[in-house]
This record gives sequence, C-alpha cells and structure tokens, in this order.
Amino acid sequence: MASIINTSTTLGGIATEGDSSNELKIQTDGTDAISIDGSQVVTFAAPIVFPAGTASTPAITTTGDTNTGIFFPGADRIGFAEGGAQCGEFDASGNFQFNSGYGSVATAYGCRAWVNFNGAGTLTGTYSQSGTTITVTITSHGLSQGKSVYITFQSGTASAEAFTVTSVTNANVFVVTSATSRTTSGNCTLATVIRASGNVSSITDNGTGDYTVNFTTAMPDANYAIVTTGQRNSAGGITDTGIYGGAASTLTTSTARISTLNGAATATEDLPVVCVAIFR
Repeated sequence: MASIINTSTTLGGIATEGDSSNELKIQTDGTDAISIDGSQVVTFAAPIVFPAGTASTPAITTTGDTNTGIFFPGADRIGFAEGGAQCGEFDASGNFQFNSGYGSVATAYGCRAWVNFNGAGTLTGTYSQSGTTITVTITSHGLSQGKSVYITFQSGTASAEAFTVTSVTNANVFVVTSATSRTTSGNCTLATVIRASGNVSSITDNGTGDYTVNFTTAMPDANYAIVTTGQRNSAGGITDTGIYGGAASTLTTSTARISTLNGAATATEDLPVVCVAIFR
C-alpha cells in the first residue's frame, strides 16, 4: 500500500490517498515531486537546490562533522571544506585547486606523463607467430603483463611494432598481439623495455642515447616541462650521468625527445635506467 501526499489547488490544500504500489510519494498538483520506493530509494523529479554554504558551514555535510563537506563559493565553483577551512576547489575554468601544504588553495599542476625504461641496448631472441598471437622467447626478458615494448624482427615476415605484453609464460617467454594476422617465425630484438609508465604508449630508440617518448593521450600544447633522471653502471658502481631534453622543435603534443649522456657529459650513452616525467 502506498501513501500519497498531494498539494492541489483543486483539492483545496493537502490531501492523502493510498494505492498498491508500495511507495511513498509527495506530489504537487497531482505530479510526483519525490518518490520513495519499497527499497527506500528516493527519486526527485527536479534538481535539489542547496544554499551556497561556506567553508565553516558547508551546504552538504554529515552528522557529527558539520564543518566538513561541500560548499559553493561563487558562480561555477565547487568548494571542499575540512575542519571549517577550505581545502580544495574546482574553479570556474574547471581547474582543480587544493592546499598542498603551503597554507592556501592554489591550482594543481599535475604530472601528465611519466615513464621508467631500460635504454641500455637490446635483447635478442626468437619468435613464433600464429594468427595475431606472437610468442617471444628471450632469456630473462624482465617483462610483466601490460608493459609496453618495441620489437623488431630480423627474419620471418613479422613487422616491427610497439606492443603491449598480453601475458607472461615464464621468465624467458612472453606473448604479444600483432595488428596483422600471419604465420611466421624467426629472430627478433627487444628494444627499449618500459618497466612502468603512465600515459606513455612506447619509447622509440633513435640511436645511442637518443629516445623519443610517445604519449598515449596528447598534451594540450608543447609548452610542458620535462623532468629527467637516470643511472649509469660502471666498475665503480653507479656514477653521475646527464639527461637533457631536445630542442623546442623536438617537443610536440604527442612526443618528447631526450638524450642521455655519460658521466662526463661528453658523449651520448645508453643507460640501464632512464626516468622521464612531464608536467603541464
């Protein structure tokens, strides 16, 4: 049995009635405004309008902690309060601002892409392709499922591609999927291996100490900042090394080119660990 509360000019005020829908309804002039079903799910016919609130008295809050919640500091702005103080905000331009420990809310400039990869030479092995599945055998490949890798093929008819590891059989065998179906086999070379990454689809090896980072999702423009680091192994252990970004003309919305140097910064050199982060 349902209960209906109805405000209606034709009924002369507020009226209640029942039906068999097992719901509680609040109506205005015969039209549902709020419905509560048998599972206590509440449905509103129109948006819920809250007062703007403030950081100390947010408009949306919770029992027992009324100075923490959401408020609306201005037109097209959504603010977040914690303990009566503003801790974050989406501004009118859609930028997220937060208090990152400097005492006030400021725009957050995030890391748009990052990667840790092995740039020290290549690994060689064999492959066998059946359909679009390529099974690669390389001793101690060091890969895991989901990692990106660029493979070239020295024999057979497979085509070089930037692949994503579909599965890892063991320490020496992994599987990737090709864009083209074929049956072939032969020798292959595993180029720069991505250990971990975010918004990086692949690394292109342009030569000794020369790499292009390829973004999965493009940057809004090429005016971003590149932060790089790396390590170089030698007989004496880890030594200093240098990494530098390419000229402005080599930075695009979809790629960033970097070079790695030896400890004396006198020549380019392949490094076993190269780390790149892009901020915008």
